Parts: sequence; C-alpha cells; structure tokens
Amino acid sequence: MSIKKGFYFLLCLCVLASVFTACGSGKSGQALTYQLETEPVTLDPQIANDTAGRTVIMALYEGLTRLDENNQVIPGVAQKWESNSTYTSFTFYLREDAQWSNGTPVTAADFVYAFRRAVDPATGSQTNSPMFALKNAKRIFEGSMEPAALGVTAVDDHTLQIDLEYAYENFPSVTSLPVFMPCNQSFFESTAGKYGLDAKNTLGNGPFKMTNRYSWEHDEYINLTASGTYRGENPVLPASLTFSIGSLDMEQIDGLSAVSLPNGSYASSLEENGYTITSFQDTTWGLCFNTESALTQTAAVRRALIQTLNREALLAHIPSGCTQADDIITPDMQFMGGNYRAAAGGEFYLKQDNSVVQAAYAALREQGLDKMPSITILCPDDPSVKQMVNEMITAWNAAFGNYFNMEPLPRAQLEQRVADGNYTVALCPIRPVSDSPAGLLSLFRSNSRSNPANLNSSLFDQALSDAEGKQPQTAAALYAQAEQFLNNEGVFYPIYYEKRYYAIAPGLTGIIIHPYDMGIDFMHAAKA
Repeated sequence: MSIKKGFYFLLCLCVLASVFTACGSGKSGQALTYQLETEPVTLDPQIANDTAGRTVIMALYEGLTRLDENNQVIPGVAQKWESNSTYTSFTFYLREDAQWSNGTPVTAADFVYAFRRAVDPATGSQTNSPMFALKNAKRIFEGSMEPAALGVTAVDDHTLQIDLEYAYENFPSVTSLPVFMPCNQSFFESTAGKYGLDAKNTLGNGPFKMTNRYSWEHDEYINLTASGTYRGENPVLPASLTFSIGSLDMEQIDGLSAVSLPNGSYASSLEENGYTITSFQDTTWGLCFNTESALTQTAAVRRALIQTLNREALLAHIPSGCTQADDIITPDMQFMGGNYRAAAGGEFYLKQDNSVVQAAYAALREQGLDKMPSITILCPDDPSVKQMVNEMITAWNAAFGNYFNMEPLPRAQLEQRVADGNYTVALCPIRPVSDSPAGLLSLFRSNSRSNPANLNSSLFDQALSDAEGKQPQTAAALYAQAEQFLNNEGVFYPIYYEKRYYAIAPGLTGIIIHPYDMGIDFMHAAKA
C-alpha cells in the first residue's frame, strides 16, 4: 500500500469510527464524507459538465450568490446587489475580504475573466447557456464578436456590473451556478492547460480547499479541509470533507455523512433508522432510439415502434414510487422564475396509431428489407419494468409479425451501454444537468458528449440555439418546439418519472441538497 493510499485508509477508519468527530485534525467541527460514484472529469467551473465535478466544485468555489435550503438566492462573494428599474442591468458589490485559498484577493476582474472564458468558443463550454442572458454572450459564442464585448464590467475591484439582453428579475439566482464562478487569470495561465485536472492545478475561493498536491488521488478520493481564507457571511462548520470515489456499497453507508441512493427502495428502512431522506423528481425514463443504428436511423421506423404500443398497458407496470410521464421535461421544471410546463404546454408524446406501420415498411424496403428485423431492447433488471417491456414486445410481435427480445441489465451497465452507443432501443433514464429546459434538451445536441440517442440534427440544434438568449415567453415556446421535435421524430418516448433520493446520516443537520444536480452545500453541516 502506498503512503498516500495508507493515509486515506486510516482517514476512512477514523470516519467510520465517528462520522461526527473530526479525525485527528485537532479542529472542532465534523469530518464529512460523501461518495462520488465516478471520477470528476474536471474541476474547471466553466466547463465541468458531470455530476461528480459539479458536486466538488460547489465545495471548492463560490459564485456571486448562493442558494439556501429553499433554493432562494442569498449572498455569496457578492454581499449585496441592485438592479435598474427594468431588470436589464445588475450591480454586484463584492465582499472586500473575499480571498482565494492561496490568500490572494477575489476581485471583480476574476469574474470578468471567468465569464469571458465561459462564452469564448475556444473554451468549448457545454454548460454556458444560462450566460446567454448576458449582453452579446450568444454572439460571442457564435464567433461574431470578441469576448471583450461581453456585458460584464469591473467598475472597481469590488464592484461588478452585468448588462443583460432582456429583463430578467431572477437573474441573481443563476449566478450561483458553477459556470458563473470566478477564475483567477494568473493562476489559470500558470497551469498551462491543466486547470482543474489535479490538486496542484486547482485554486478555489469557496468554503473548502485542497491542502496539498496529494489531496486528489484520482479514482480514489478527494480530501478537502475547511478553508481558513473563506470569508462568507456564515462560518464553515465542518473541519473536513472527503469525497471517496467508486461504486457505492449500501452495506457500508454508515461511514457516509450523505449519500445519493441507487433507488427509492432503501428510503423507508433508512428513515426508520434515523436518516433524513430528501427526494426530487428529476429523472425521465423512456424509450430511447439509437439514431446511428442502421434500423432506427429512420424516423418512420422509430415512430412505428412507438405508436404501435399500448400505452395504457405500459403504464400499468410503472415501478413503485414513480409516476406517469406525458412529457420529456418534468412537470415541476422551473424557467426564468416560472413553471416551464405552464408556459410551454404539454402531452407532446406520440399517440397510438397503428396506421404508421405501412410507413415503416416503406422505409424498411428502402433499406432492402422485406420485414421488420428482430430487435433486442435494453432495460433495467427490475420486475415491474420487465413486465412493461413484455407488453412492448407483445405489441411489436402483433404489429410486425416478428419476435423481439429484451436484455435486462443492472442500471450502471444499462447507462454505460447507452453512453457507448452499444444498443438499438433502450428503456433508459435521462436527467437534466441544470434546472432549466436547456439542461435536459441540450443532452441531445449534435455535439453533446452525453447524447443518449446519438442524435445529429441541425434542425434540433437550431431550435435550441434560437431559444438561447431570448426573453422568457419566446424562449419557452422555442424550447417547446425542440421538445416536440424529440417526440415527433421518435427520438425519445417518455413513460415515467422517477425521484432521486438522498439520505443524510442520523443526527446531522445543515446539508443542503439542490435538485437537478445543482450541487450539495456542506458548509453548514453540524451534529444536531
């Protein structure tokens, strides 16, 4: 065992002995632990697009604002802010004692540099769509303007002015997102392209920090301690925060301060044992079609496979704790301070229509086929879902006179097969990467690294692009068009919504978990 691994092993033993006592640190406060099932791709806030990365970034960095336990905006680096009468320009007043973890001041220039980086097409950010509310941001990202034209100005070291494309009263809340977090230009340039890829090339300004180059052992752990340079409105209560990396073992969750549960089946028993359970309905399960597969690359075939299904029969087998999904985007999705579904409408899913079979056969003949080939559908290895898939197979056997198969898989393997594009049809989950319709729809962009359907559609991409940077009413209508495209083209057929469950260890309070992978706030955690 290496010295670094040995140290981590001893640390884990201490935490397992007492989750609520700092282990050998000599500090007051808790030693917190959280399990990351995957390695963060990067800890660069301007480009991080994975759950693990964003979770750690929320501990290492702080934006202009934060969100409280009710997802309401509160001060972050900015101690206060004000807007003009039309909500098209905001001025943020930064804490004068805000510091990076190396002791250098956090200034308005750090935010200007970060925002320009985020919208610069050379950065390649896939999470910058909330920034398109800023004046000229979208034009910069499209290459028609230079980053210096962005509507953000450092009035002085502690005053930041942000000008918007349109009225956006709730704008301060989005500045809590990772993509809005500051970037120290001199440190960034010193990393020579390795910013956020290891401990020595990461510099934060948040409640926790990495103490040395061994704080991040890839694929094993990330060790953080309370930052002595953090000067927020409230103190950082925990002494340390350890992110262990690897598959979750439910038999060992006693050593974790908080955990994302693999499904809701564990929630009741954990709650009976004193755990606090938090849940969010943020995942949509449905039929996803691989648009690069020879058979399902044609919309007519995809539509036929969907519209020959008996939806009522499918919905009879929705797993326990899940609810019927009539749309790809969940009912409680918020957008620009309002409910997205209320603005966009709903029930966009394709309705049953057996007449589409003839169009499918015409498309098959163009491929040189005289009948529908046998297809294997991937699905989770869950009894209810397998009954649902049996209903699908029965409907397809009747409609196409051929036998279809299912391949049940553990959830992790199912999601990996879809991510690898190693499937034709899969009953799989999709989940937004932010609390906006773009957070889910952008998964299907042609250049998305997380595109479950391998969709490559300039029409869909253009619909999303047209929505970005528009006023709320116009944007909601355009996002609705993009959502309808996915339904009408048979790319994704929504069936049921699933909640995601989190458990917080008995006696521990103050951990704030935000929906839609918006991060976890550990800084107020304490033993009750």
